[in-house]
Amino acid sequence: MKSKITDLVAEGTFRVPRPTKHRRTAHIAIGRPRPVENDPNGDWYAPVFIEHYTNGIHKVMGVSSLDTLINALSLVNSFFHMHTLSCLEFNAPRKKEQKKRKATNTAL
Repeated sequence: MKSKITDLVAEGTFRVPRPTKHRRTAHIAIGRPRPVENDPNGDWYAPVFIEHYTNGIHKVMGVSSLDTLINALSLVNSFFHMHTLSCLEFNAPRKKEQKKRKATNTAL
């Protein structure tokens, strides 16, 4: 499912590392920050979509256009960190097992 954000700041596809041989991709889109209509505080929002992570398009809020963009990128960064960390944690035990096998094979 692709997002319906029309005024894009950034867009791309991320290959999500998974603990199986099958990998899934996530389409990511960040829209241009815009002011919230009739907001007495002058807050801003930016639409963000991350396939398989957000349930539809989310409005990421901020107190200015720059703050909103930073908050939107922070959400995307959390997504990258969460999925990359799980991949590294999965690979750590596997590497230890490979070292043990090599040591055993060398000893023979």
